[in-house]
Amino acid sequence: AYVVDKYKNVKIDDDEGLGGAASGNLDADDLNLTAAANELMPASQEKVEYLKEQLRLTDNKIGELRRQLKKAMSGELWNEVTGVSESTMVPGLALGMLNVTILSLSGVGTERKPMKADQTRIIVAVRVNPQMSAEERAAPKGYEGPPGPAPVVSRKGTEKTKNNKKLLEINQEIQLAPIKTIKAEIVFDIVDERSRKKRASAVLPLKELGAQVSVDKSLKVNPKKGDEESTNGTLHVRAHFQYSKVKPIKERMYKVFEMKRHLEKDITNIMIGRDMEYESEWQFPR
Repeated sequence: AYVVDKYKNVKIDDDEGLGGAASGNLDADDLNLTAAANELMPASQEKVEYLKEQLRLTDNKIGELRRQLKKAMSGELWNEVTGVSESTMVPGLALGMLNVTILSLSGVGTERKPMKADQTRIIVAVRVNPQMSAEERAAPKGYEGPPGPAPVVSRKGTEKTKNNKKLLEINQEIQLAPIKTIKAEIVFDIVDERSRKKRASAVLPLKELGAQVSVDKSLKVNPKKGDEESTNGTLHVRAHFQYSKVKPIKERMYKVFEMKRHLEKDITNIMIGRDMEYESEWQFPR
């Protein structure tokens, strides 16, 4: 519940590591190039004024992002080993949260032994990749216990027809938290409830959800080894993995800092009579 609330009600000391990046060589209102500016042609002067206005707007963006960063950093601490933030209020509590909607399943089973919707459930679990190298296994994992909470079992499916193809539709959202590492993967085990046996499975690495946005995925379903009564199929899911409020703000800040440097550089270039280096980035008024 704490992890879920964390993402719905964001609560972050200012990041000193970013402090220097916001500082630039030029001030939008005092560029210290007055003499050079007096000699500019009108067209060049208009470009300088446009870039100065963009520089002011960029400084405003930096200020707003700093406020957001301070608020976010009051609630979380980044764990470099796991790639997932941890709570500052509850030490050691990973803040990874996964929302996954199981949409539909198709192609699994054969005519002789089809997957029956009313006898099929999907077990969703988070696990460490079993194919991890020996070196990766020997490295510190950065957390205690399993990488995620207990598995969750979906409801039974219903049979649908779409584009003349039969689908097993489940359309159920499942929430898993806390997720302790981005190096884990989501496993979808397709189970025949009547026989209580797994017939197939699909895997989605959490790193594929690193952008922290909701994405639709069509996952390859592989039949259980030795099961000749199942075939490859496709599992359609929608997944959203949230693991840090700080990380995306920092990434936006770095981009804004880069724009600030480009603006400062081209203002100087114009005022000393050089060609602009980043002209393609600016939309000068016509």
